[in-house]
Amino acid sequence: MREITRVVRQICLLAEIDRESEASRVTSAILDPLVDRYREAHGPDSLPDERLREIRVHEQERARNAAALGEMLFPLLAEHLAALSRAAGRAEAAPAAPAPAAGTGRSRPPLSPGIADLLDGMLAQEGSRPPVRPRRSQVKVLPPPSLNPTNPSAHP
Repeated sequence: MREITRVVRQICLLAEIDRESEASRVTSAILDPLVDRYREAHGPDSLPDERLREIRVHEQERARNAAALGEMLFPLLAEHLAALSRAAGRAEAAPAAPAPAAGTGRSRPPLSPGIADLLDGMLAQEGSRPPVRPRRSQVKVLPPPSLNPTNPSAHP
């Protein structure tokens, strides 16, 4: 049943993004045989047409929501990718960092500019020593945390 729901979802998404002919092909080539096999294995009344309509209505709503979310997120993602591309271009133009001297131990990963600024501010407030800034070639721009709902630690 999970596979049937997944295929119905795919069909609804294709229809939502105006790919009706592809949705029709998936229906006839994948969904119809899948439903037939399910009914053969579990009995003809195991998946009534009414249940299929309910699944389709539910998945159409999910497809509409997904399309709306995509329309909202696309400009934000495009802007973020453009910024990353510009930052990568600047990083490639910067001279390469000199190799660390032999025997100096493990090298530390480069700091994000935000973290470096935060550390500089903390050290400046303590007055213990002047702020130390990493060389430009050591600075790595990190992307924002993932919007993965399964990883709560990734949220700010």
